[in-house]
Amino acid sequence: MKNISYLLLSLILLTSCEDFLDVKPEKSLLLPESLIDLQGLLDSDALVMNITPALQIAAADELLPTPQGWNAIPEIQRNAFTWADDIYEGGLVGDWNRPFEQIFYANVVLERLEQVQIKPNEIAWKEEIKGAALFFRAHAYFQLSQMFMPHYSRDVANEPLGMPLRDFSDVSTIVQRASIEETYEFMLTDLNEAISLLPESAQFKSRPSKQAAYALLARIYLIRGDYQNAEKFADLSLAINKELMDYNNINPAPARPFQRFNQEVVFNTNSITYTFSAFPTIPVDPNLLNLYEQGDLRSILFFAAPTAFGRAYRGSYMGNLLYFTGIANDEIIIIAAEAKARQNKTSEAIELLNYLLEHRIDHTVFQPLANLTAQETLQRVLLERRKQLVLRGLRWSDIRRLANDPNTAITLQKEIVGETYTLPINSPKYTFQIPDNELQRSGMTPNPR
Repeated sequence: MKNISYLLLSLILLTSCEDFLDVKPEKSLLLPESLIDLQGLLDSDALVMNITPALQIAAADELLPTPQGWNAIPEIQRNAFTWADDIYEGGLVGDWNRPFEQIFYANVVLERLEQVQIKPNEIAWKEEIKGAALFFRAHAYFQLSQMFMPHYSRDVANEPLGMPLRDFSDVSTIVQRASIEETYEFMLTDLNEAISLLPESAQFKSRPSKQAAYALLARIYLIRGDYQNAEKFADLSLAINKELMDYNNINPAPARPFQRFNQEVVFNTNSITYTFSAFPTIPVDPNLLNLYEQGDLRSILFFAAPTAFGRAYRGSYMGNLLYFTGIANDEIIIIAAEAKARQNKTSEAIELLNYLLEHRIDHTVFQPLANLTAQETLQRVLLERRKQLVLRGLRWSDIRRLANDPNTAITLQKEIVGETYTLPINSPKYTFQIPDNELQRSGMTPNPR
């Protein structure tokens, strides 16, 4: 296990100064030798496996830097906030490298599982490790797809603008981009196999589970506009556990009201730490704050008291400064509600919304939703998604997918330090460019500009 730790640490140190896929570890010297070693690779949650991209959070419309905050953050983060033509300026891109590290480790685990010797009583453990590796690989590709791949639609599904699909650990082999459809099918295949191997609930919330795999499938199908399957897998996930915290019982006095690994969390991840996520001088956009009505406890629990700079976010389910980007029951309920609303299952969608809201609104003022039309129900679902899933790393994906409908498409506009920045609907900049060093190394096709 010590050798695995050394391998892990050396890769992390190496990727701090060069592109991950340029790193060629000598695996023959440091091969995992047991299930404990393989489990240890996947359990490196705080260093590698449970980390997600974050620049898309800056690019979305949840934060609005003040002049003080703007002057304090590095250029790459400013570029993300304003959709610059060259966001990275030749620098390292953790949002690209980190998911590919996760894919590498998942592939190492999958390959070594076929070679390590196990005892008869370890068969179930071996299967769980395999299911976890498949989940982590699919999860990493999902994160990449929402930044570096155009949004899914039938018109572009067969375009070769998907991800380079790696189901082997040899990083010296150059892989070109698959189609968008092939990338999604790769994720779906991994997750469907993982479901048959994973336990319903994991021993630790940093590990994948059957419920998490169902939920990630629901996410993917929602992105694809396949609402029947989004509903199916969200319902399967909620059938295992749909528990919510009652925000009426959460003490607003602590600086961070929510505890890590609380009862809503299904699978725990946090975003890469950029300086914009820690500065009170980069507060929540006032347009988001204005969505909360009187009696909505989220306005108190999610956001700090007003200062001269605005209101900072404090509502992470990590219980600290890190942005929680994992899977939780609140999101799954909202996915199920949206999928049902889009299939005109209005009463079922309203029932789910009321279940969520009775745990979010002050009990003294809560009034159940009733007598909504199908369109009103969908609008309310999308509103609650916006208000509940704040800074979860999902807003950028939502803006991309909702651009397909004139009723929900928006033009992003930000005024920062006296200058107005605009991102039109369906701009090619909704897809982040693949980093320059990766384009040069692999010769893969860049994203359109």
